Amino acid sequence: MLLIGLLAIGSNDFTDGLNPFIVGFLIVAIGLSLGGTTGYAINPARDLGPRIAHFFLPIPGKGDSNWRYAWIPVVGPAAGGMYGAILFRSVTEGDYSPVFWISTVVVAILFVTLYQLSDKLKDTVYASSEAKN
Repeated sequence: MLLIGLLAIGSNDFTDGLNPFIVGFLIVAIGLSLGGTTGYAINPARDLGPRIAHFFLPIPGKGDSNWRYAWIPVVGPAAGGMYGAILFRSVTEGDYSPVFWISTVVVAILFVTLYQLSDKLKDTVYASSEAKN
């Protein structure tokens, strides 16, 4: 969303001189709308740095650092940014090249696979919590 917004801001002359303010408002809007569910995951360093510190610091009674999820804030923004740029170019220029279609199929397969894996993980976590009780 951030990359598509930035490309849209840069593609017209209306925003000349106002770009820093508009980009700031875009970041705040994304943070306010998605910050609660994603933890403001625009910057991978906001998640990866504290996770590494949590792993190495000797905090008594701490849980695990949840490394199964650690790759998502690193890979997600990079992959989403690349696909967002391809999608923006395809929509604005009408250039539906093979790169667009291949990347769209890859993203769709990835979403379906991750959705199925999340259901399996949810069932596993639920079953293990039931076994503890």
